[in-house]
Amino acid sequence: MDVFELFPTPIAHIKSVFDDGELNQIKDLALSKANTPNKNSSNLFHSSPADKGAKKLLAITKPKLHQIIIDFGELLLGDVLEWKIKEIWSNVSEKGGRQHVHNHANSFISGIIYISKAHESSRTVFHRQIGHNTFTFTHASETSVVNQFNAELWTIPNAESGDVLLFPSYLYHEVPTNKGTTRISVAFNAIPREIRSHDYSVRLE
Repeated sequence: MDVFELFPTPIAHIKSVFDDGELNQIKDLALSKANTPNKNSSNLFHSSPADKGAKKLLAITKPKLHQIIIDFGELLLGDVLEWKIKEIWSNVSEKGGRQHVHNHANSFISGIIYISKAHESSRTVFHRQIGHNTFTFTHASETSVVNQFNAELWTIPNAESGDVLLFPSYLYHEVPTNKGTTRISVAFNAIPREIRSHDYSVRLE
């Protein structure tokens, strides 16, 4: 039997992108700027994607993110395009903090920079789909085996300080309740400067 894995979803885990010096700079920024409580979790705090701290974050991270975003964009869209990080912000999750299931609107590529190692309880979880408008049938038993064709969710195996995770912005994801020490990360969204379909093009700024 020939099996064809049609239309796979890419998630890129790039290890050791940032060195200790860069991580310390980002950590200091995150701890000083991430002071807005999350609406759904009182132990999770965010920085603003539109303040001076965001500009500093971008200045530190852009040189290392630039090429890997281009490469991942080529996987998604099949072409080498010019990309722009349109927003970037930091997340500080204390013990007990969590981020609800969500995706990122008005973006093509989203990413996470792990400033601290993610405790096994708070590793990023991706979901195949959320909600349906039709009846759903499924099979799960003591003998059924979860694989890439029937899995409903996937958890990143491990994430160390300095690692980067890239994924399509439409993909739903969450961070479960943090049972470890303070979890620090940076999130960002990126868009191509222009997309084209034959004679039609759209510039995104």
